Amino acid sequence: MRSVQHKIGSTDLALARIKKLGLMVVLITVGVMNLPWMVGLAAVIFIEKIWRYGKAFSIAFGVALIIFACFVPWNPSLIPGLYMTGGM
Repeated sequence: MRSVQHKIGSTDLALARIKKLGLMVVLITVGVMNLPWMVGLAAVIFIEKIWRYGKAFSIAFGVALIIFACFVPWNPSLIPGLYMTGGM
């Protein structure tokens, strides 16, 4: 029984490490592209971790970002830096 629990625990640990790595990749990518978006995303993650309703907040914020992303193809100016404005 102990070996099964150990395998489950090590699987959870591996998944947690993969999620953290993915989060760091997203933060670095967003930070390189737009610093205010990175600060906002870090604030959302901080609120999710410390607030009692963090899980519901993160789901609601994720849905809001998906809805926001649906409007970007028709109005690219919603995301500054997505397109280069000046020619060389």
